[in-house]
Amino acid sequence: MRTQPSKTAAKRVTLKGQGSYVLANDGTVTFLPEPEFVGTATSIVVVRVDINGTPAKGTYTPHVLDIVPNHAKSEDVQGKTQSATVGATDQTSGQDLVPSASRPARLLDPFTKEATDAKTVPALDDNGKEIGSYTLDPLTGLVTFQPNKDFVGQPQGAAVVFQHESGLSVIARYQPYVTPNPDSNDSGSSVSEQSADASQPNERGKRPGNHLP
Repeated sequence: MRTQPSKTAAKRVTLKGQGSYVLANDGTVTFLPEPEFVGTATSIVVVRVDINGTPAKGTYTPHVLDIVPNHAKSEDVQGKTQSATVGATDQTSGQDLVPSASRPARLLDPFTKEATDAKTVPALDDNGKEIGSYTLDPLTGLVTFQPNKDFVGQPQGAAVVFQHESGLSVIARYQPYVTPNPDSNDSGSSVSEQSADASQPNERGKRPGNHLP
């Protein structure tokens, strides 16, 4: 495909199913992909002619990435440490993004909502109260949730930023859930022990209860 820029207006070339190329007067080519297009678009050849009539040819081949996050969830009882690995995949190549020292995975600060180099950030509940912490391995995407001993329920999840070599970033989320410990109650006595006391005979062979003298 060949085109020569107009001296008065930008030119536009549309490729059905892919998108449009827009050629500006200064020779800049912009590719506007259709919403569903991913992969390598058909190349465009641009020919520019200088004031002496000498042509110069260049080929432009855009590649549209489709980076999708790989979220993760976990569940465990009250007070237990939980962990899961999040990541991202380039759908056009089928390859997972692999963090590195130059492009490590990074947590989002729950207060500023900005990526941070800190490996540990506070974990918050829905009211913004700190109820534990998230710790990230920046080279693997492994997130560890350490809840406070008294926390039960679903906290705000951890958000992890992964960056493609092109500079494109995507956010993967980790959502833990903490269930109540069935072996404890508000009084500190275990439920199983209370059940046993209520069902076993006492020293006199009678079950505990309210009996009239």
